[in-house]
Amino acid sequence: MPVHVSTGAIGAEPIPRFTLRSTALSDLDRRRIGFLRLVLVLALVFLHYGGVYGSSFSPYRGYQGQPLPVAAILISFVLFIGFTAVPAMSAISGFLFFQGATPQRPPDFARKLRRRVHSLVIPFLIWGTLFALVGYAVHLVYPDLFAAFFAKDQSFLRTWGNAIIGINRTQVAFQLWFIRDLILTVAVSPLIWLLVGRLPWPTLAALVPLWILDYDLVIFHRLDVLLFFSFGAACAMHGFRPELPKRWVVPVFVLFLMAAMARTLAPWALGRADGLDFDVATGAMRILGALAVWNAALLVIDSRFAAWVGRNTYMAFFIHAAHYPPILFIKLSLGSMIDPMSEVAQITLYLLTVSLTISGLIALGRLLERQTPRLFKVISGGRTEGGSRKERAGFLPT
Repeated sequence: MPVHVSTGAIGAEPIPRFTLRSTALSDLDRRRIGFLRLVLVLALVFLHYGGVYGSSFSPYRGYQGQPLPVAAILISFVLFIGFTAVPAMSAISGFLFFQGATPQRPPDFARKLRRRVHSLVIPFLIWGTLFALVGYAVHLVYPDLFAAFFAKDQSFLRTWGNAIIGINRTQVAFQLWFIRDLILTVAVSPLIWLLVGRLPWPTLAALVPLWILDYDLVIFHRLDVLLFFSFGAACAMHGFRPELPKRWVVPVFVLFLMAAMARTLAPWALGRADGLDFDVATGAMRILGALAVWNAALLVIDSRFAAWVGRNTYMAFFIHAAHYPPILFIKLSLGSMIDPMSEVAQITLYLLTVSLTISGLIALGRLLERQTPRLFKVISGGRTEGGSRKERAGFLPT
């Protein structure tokens, strides 16, 4: 059973340990969710950097004994930390969607679905179309880039359907798979209410092995969003709270970092990079990570970094939607200037590419909001600087 974490040290009201009915968001909840909204997206930017420049080894598999071990281990380690982002964002999205609902009283599905058309569907289609066109233009100049999307043996519909919305593969702007699956999850939210409202633990128990085994239930890219959105719905409707005692927060976060490092080094230590045990371990690490970051956010909520995050949290959707493939283009441009066999050069390239991507998108977003506020509001899913305070309780942190 979730337990209470004392918040006296940060001057906020206590979080209830367990309630039988959905309760309103506290100010601490709003601040924590607002903080995580942007931080989790920034973690995805690090994750989508990819592997060591010029290397054929995927960082998603961990360190396998390839050259440049320091850079390779660092990139994979940060990537596995970033693996917490989608579970945490999905759970928060489910919690907010079902906030105020109970097993006996459903949310206002019609109103919520209409709002998601403007906050998710329209910007998803705009960004997907924009980057599909950019990808095609780049492919015409550099045929090796995005070649899988624009092969001549595919039909027009399949080519552009995959490039824009990802019919049976991730689209050109592959980070949009999360928004795609979130849209589909919201579309089946009445079914989630029925199942999670009446049978929360059996429903989650059925989804976990399907998620671990990488079943997609035909319509989803992965089951990450559906599973953790459903967990968030259970928290909202049944009063579950994944709160740790304050004395456990740091040890659990350290345990998560150790798990991420162990997962990074496991392929090198075991001499292989895949298997069911790897899938189970990765899934367990991601669940632990979501729990860890949710609770650890309280420890830094009053820091200068949190203040900076608060000023820019409305940029979360924009940064998420816009960061790939720009981060790829920055990496390739800067990578051509370095010695690819230098550890220092590779680590510098990694940090510089991510920093330029984030700072550049924040600057671009602010410029667009000043010069074309209506356009920015549409492509950011309705999230604006002036409206961030009002939206803080109701955003979907994508």
